[in-house]
Amino acid sequence: MDSIKSMVDLQKIDSKLDKLNNNIQKINEELTNKNKLNIAQNKINHSTSKLSEIEKFRRKSENKLSDINQKSSSIEKQLYDGSVSNPKELEAIENSLGFLNQEKTVEENKLLKIMLLQDEFNKKLKEDSITIDKIKTQMSLKKEKFSKIKSETEVEISKLITKKDTVETKIQKKHLSKYQLLRKTKNGLAIVKVEKNTCQGCRIALTTAELQKIIQLKDLIQCKMCNRILYVS
Repeated sequence: MDSIKSMVDLQKIDSKLDKLNNNIQKINEELTNKNKLNIAQNKINHSTSKLSEIEKFRRKSENKLSDINQKSSSIEKQLYDGSVSNPKELEAIENSLGFLNQEKTVEENKLLKIMLLQDEFNKKLKEDSITIDKIKTQMSLKKEKFSKIKSETEVEISKLITKKDTVETKIQKKHLSKYQLLRKTKNGLAIVKVEKNTCQGCRIALTTAELQKIIQLKDLIQCKMCNRILYVS
């Protein structure tokens, strides 16, 4: 029965097409996958945001230190230029200067911590920038490689589709419809070989009568268990 032989050929073509189309899908997923790039970019954005925030704290601390130094200079001038001679006033000035010096020490320590944190994030930003450049280079190489494979695969698919169209013309319409329906419902495998009296689709054993009908090729014989079309070589 010519339809059976042609369906076997068609199944081989369709199975290969399924594999090639699956490869194309995987390639497209690889080409559009930007997870690593997005993670690296998020790290850079985080570090940049943190550095902007730290810079504000640094300017605020530096401005405060500048104010303290100006106040200290003004008080020191009063203390040493002889303009104040009253002991109580001198004591009050010395106390104010002492308080400012303490405040200055606290703020200097605070500024030092800010600067160290800033250095830490600058280092991290530099490392993350190097990482993202490497990722972009890898993605560019991957795109070049996979684009070539994709192009070659698409050419092969085109040739198989042309071959498939030719084979389908050799199959009776009712048989082709049944084949296409089984392809949709049987995970792409509509027709299977019988080996050692067993259906290779579901592994059920066939009776001698069933096997004889398949050998005679008088009509389509379907497996009573999985419903796939059966054939023998």
